[in-house]
Amino acid sequence: MLFIQIVLSALLSIHCAAGLTVKQPHVAFASSRRNPLAMSPLSSNYEKPAQPLKIDRANETLEVNFSIDTEDAPEQAVLLFGSISKGVEVSYEPIIKNVQSATSTYKFKIPIEKLPEPLLYLSIVSKEALSATLVLANPNGESSDNMLVELFDVDLVFELEKKPSWPARMGPKPQITHIFKGTAKTAPAWVTRSTSVIVAACFAAVIVAWQMLGIFTAVRLPLTNSRTIYVLAFVGSVIGMEYVFVQYYLGASIFVTLEHAFYASIGSLFAGAKLLQS
Repeated sequence: MLFIQIVLSALLSIHCAAGLTVKQPHVAFASSRRNPLAMSPLSSNYEKPAQPLKIDRANETLEVNFSIDTEDAPEQAVLLFGSISKGVEVSYEPIIKNVQSATSTYKFKIPIEKLPEPLLYLSIVSKEALSATLVLANPNGESSDNMLVELFDVDLVFELEKKPSWPARMGPKPQITHIFKGTAKTAPAWVTRSTSVIVAACFAAVIVAWQMLGIFTAVRLPLTNSRTIYVLAFVGSVIGMEYVFVQYYLGASIFVTLEHAFYASIGSLFAGAKLLQS
């Protein structure tokens, strides 16, 4: 029984050693004179530091560096930075350099001043720590060739001139209310009917007055007389007035109708006065 336990322990050790291991991981501060922060070798059993990194300047740039054996280099390498609990994260791609034929170095840059506003709000206003998570994966490899570990937490302890706010798109949006175009405004029905009745009464009164004055028997239409022009102008004005009201009933507004009726009435009054004088 003891021999079997020793064999199993040896096999487990070999399996763990054969898994993906990240060497010489450390965090550098590119915009300040702070010393780099070394981390223990990264593996599936890695535990992040208990204390978060304090960033006291907005123009700081964090650099996450490590090396991996070239033969074990993953096909995918992404660094996620943000709030895991809120599901708000931004991803960064690495800068990969081959220092030696057997080793590849990875560098991730996190410019603090270019962080999205939701992350600045969570850290500065809500006082929530932001987490850096490393993702290394080989889609066609074994599970031991993949790695998903939280590297460290970050606290932003500086102030900004403009206080960040939580974007509205991150929450429920107000109900969309659409206002349809209303019907065109027209004059009340009693106004249009009264106008029609008044016009009809005036026209009938004019006809009766002409009949009583003998206009229809006195007026002749000699082709060489100037009265012919007045007669034609008067009749044209009356026809024009009727055309104006027809257009009104076909959809013209009351204001356009009154304007055109005013112009037509001027012609009819002038031609009618000249005709009566002659």
